[in-house]
Amino acid sequence: MRLYLERLPDDERRAAILYGPMVLAGRLGTTGMTDTMIAGFKEPETNLMWLREVRSLFHGPAVEAPVPVVENDNPEIWLKRVSGENSTFRTDGVGRPNDVELVPFHRLFGERYAVYWDILDKDEWKDRQAASRVPKGAVDHIQFGNDVSERKHNFQAFESKRGPTGHEWVQSPYWLQFDLDVTAGEPLRLHCIYSTHKAAEFDVLIDGKTLATETFEFLLEGESLIRDYSVPVEFFGDEGRLTVMFEAHSEKSTGRLLGCSVIASDE
Repeated sequence: MRLYLERLPDDERRAAILYGPMVLAGRLGTTGMTDTMIAGFKEPETNLMWLREVRSLFHGPAVEAPVPVVENDNPEIWLKRVSGENSTFRTDGVGRPNDVELVPFHRLFGERYAVYWDILDKDEWKDRQAASRVPKGAVDHIQFGNDVSERKHNFQAFESKRGPTGHEWVQSPYWLQFDLDVTAGEPLRLHCIYSTHKAAEFDVLIDGKTLATETFEFLLEGESLIRDYSVPVEFFGDEGRLTVMFEAHSEKSTGRLLGCSVIASDE
């Protein structure tokens, strides 16, 4: 058997790695996982859609998968066998930010994993880093409408709406969420920019805890609102990532988000 790539039909840079007939999955550990993420609730997840406290238990903060940065697409060059392990491989100095171990997908349970990988060369990796550059003073920042930034920050939404107002905004009549990297244990501010929208009423949550409730009236075309929310240290643990959720009240919607950052606070 040999190692080879199976590419996605709509993106030749994204691929699964196979060893013969077996799909290989990258082992990403258990950081941020909850027991319910492993065992589930033994009922359809759609039944849990409206329960904020249940969602926060089930959907722990995500982690970012490494990116293989290679000069040759042949995985037999940059994957090495792990001694003493059956059908187990490890990237050899090409993983960004770190190398990763890969095992047959069917052998994994109870831990995080990645199956599809962005296989980039050095120039593409530099372009990606430039595209995801955070604003000055920000610890981390998500850029809506940027596919790289949204994947990196595990963006999720139920019936999201999008549109441009100078740059992309996102809104939902139900909820949307994403993850931001932070320096654990330090006070932070959540910096959000809202744009033109209909009347909105929604909660802002951090890891399932309500941080603020907002009620917006109509804004004129081109107007924007900036909100800074102080994030108490007790709102997050030591994982180094926060899940930020915007949850609309009944028959309302979230505000239109143009961007969101976490900024170190002196308060």
